[in-house]
Amino acid sequence: GAALGIKEQAVRYLVMMTSLEESVRVFLPTWSASPPLRLYMSAWDHNGEGRPKKLGKPDKVHALPEIVWWDTLGELCCSCDRGRLMEEAPCVLKLAPAALSESWSSTAELPTQESLGRGARVEQVGADATGSFFAVADNLGGPPGPRRRMVFCSSKGGWYCEGKRDGCPSLMDCSHVSAAKAALRLDEGGVSVADQMILRLSEPLSMAALSWLEAWNGELPKIGVCPAVGTSRAQGGGDAGLSEEERYLVGLLERRPHEQATCAGDSCF
Repeated sequence: GAALGIKEQAVRYLVMMTSLEESVRVFLPTWSASPPLRLYMSAWDHNGEGRPKKLGKPDKVHALPEIVWWDTLGELCCSCDRGRLMEEAPCVLKLAPAALSESWSSTAELPTQESLGRGARVEQVGADATGSFFAVADNLGGPPGPRRRMVFCSSKGGWYCEGKRDGCPSLMDCSHVSAAKAALRLDEGGVSVADQMILRLSEPLSMAALSWLEAWNGELPKIGVCPAVGTSRAQGGGDAGLSEEERYLVGLLERRPHEQATCAGDSCF
């Protein structure tokens, strides 16, 4: 097929987030800041029409989850190859959270190192028949910050850390694998498990995100910076036209999606 633009690929990514069966999976870190400043996301192949990569030890069709986060300058960062090429380079994985954050990012305060590092130092990010995936704080000795290393434990007991590409030892357990193994050995409650984020296309959050993407003008948003003329707000996208109740729902949904019937009231989130 013909190559699809990055905007169209990002729309496909969001739509694929609506099904548990789809190969796109997005996870919310445990105990993280609210709204979330970091997401774990299925990797994406930007070639041609674009396609998700299945979770697994990296090869041509599999990849470990990528990590997308807002930094202290209010800019989106991504661990994927395309996102790391240039800081300003848009990738599908940056565009999806940008669209989901459109209602709060322009008016929020810049994140701090403390808020960016909030969360478990080791957490499970999905599991399937092939094995389990873990996100481990890159800096285990000091304040964790937003950076994480993805670690895979195969169902046969083999371990792999993505850090082997750039510095982690390959002939012995690196600090990230050792930390994951230690967390699994602890009896108190076991390892934290990141929640999978499922969208429903009829929700205000999903509709606002898709509207933002449709009107996207090529510039990535920044926290605390109002979008320039030509972006979604100037063209009636985003949450323009939503009622106060719908805006309130968007705010709730961005913090931690949950079933309406199971809301715990004041103790929610």
